[in-house]
Amino acid sequence: MSKASDAAKIIRRIKECEGEKISHKIEEPHATFFIFSENRKQLLTAISAFEHPPNITTIWKVENRLALRRFHEEIARLPHNYLASAATLIDHTRIFAHDLYQGKPFHDEYKNKIADTFKTSELAGVYQGTSKLDAPQTTCTHSCETLRRRNSYLSPLCNCIEL
Repeated sequence: MSKASDAAKIIRRIKECEGEKISHKIEEPHATFFIFSENRKQLLTAISAFEHPPNITTIWKVENRLALRRFHEEIARLPHNYLASAATLIDHTRIFAHDLYQGKPFHDEYKNKIADTFKTSELAGVYQGTSKLDAPQTTCTHSCETLRRRNSYLSPLCNCIEL
């Protein structure tokens, strides 16, 4: 048998083994986390820009109404994208854990830890229901109230969202 055919057999055995399949599954949530992370960065950048005094005085001038309108549109879009990507990340993580660990002792441990961690979390309330189309206003109001309580500097952001 040639070394090339031996190598091909080894590669085929690696691809067929459970560990290799799991390693590919582990890579799948990367894209979802990347989207969430980038939405977070964009939101924090916009908040920083809003809090920067020279920007505030410039953008609120009468001759800059178009810029102010565009800023309000962005300030409404960015939290939406951030919360939607958080909900997607949560859903993908839940599915990933289910697919990978269903029927194994760790799956029950994982589900119990999730329940214990998030049942009383105010922050979890921000994300909860963000993908439900039947109550977008309630979710938005609840999200903003939670953000206001946790971070007073986000109040102007929430006021923009509720316009």
